[in-house]
Amino acid sequence: LALAGMPELLRPAYGAHGRFDEGEAGRLLAALNERNIGIQDVGLLDAEQRTLATGTLRGRPLTERLPKGYAAEVLAQAAPQMRISPTVSDPDGGEPVLFVARTLMLPDGRRALAVVETTLSYLLDVTLQSHARDGLVSTLELADGRLLAALPPWPERTGRLQPWTVDERADDVGVFEGRDRISGAPSLVAVRRLLGRDAVVTAAVPLEVA
Repeated sequence: LALAGMPELLRPAYGAHGRFDEGEAGRLLAALNERNIGIQDVGLLDAEQRTLATGTLRGRPLTERLPKGYAAEVLAQAAPQMRISPTVSDPDGGEPVLFVARTLMLPDGRRALAVVETTLSYLLDVTLQSHARDGLVSTLELADGRLLAALPPWPERTGRLQPWTVDERADDVGVFEGRDRISGAPSLVAVRRLLGRDAVVTAAVPLEVA
């Protein structure tokens, strides 16, 4: 929602003559940052991946913290869609972080990239923790099958790719008999797609207790 509403949020940064005030844009993004506890940083890049405005001044510039090639990949999309990045280590704080980005059109007609930085722990709190219970195996993955995190934790597979089955790919939300994404045990599996289908949450209960 923060990304989708960015053009309207930034409208006050354009003066009477339509010139973009980077300082005012930074103040607007900083206010957005303060209102959302899950946001570490929020920024705006131009089509050449140069910073137009950022909500914080923490550590290295936002452009240097993004995973290599991530901004170019999002900017290359034919139709704007939110994309989530792989997790990266935050050298300023140590906690793993990831980015969500989307292209948009600014009020002056320029194409830009809006980027939100959040911690992996926060994303887990809002996606997986509600699924925590005995016997349940939950995963948070990218659309390509790359594991971001799992409950119970499974560090051996974090960051690795695992192809999706036909059932797992089928719908935005689905429940079916299959196998959990970690151990492969026969389970009742629920799949839900998030962030414009770019992230996937799975929850699996062993069939003997389902």
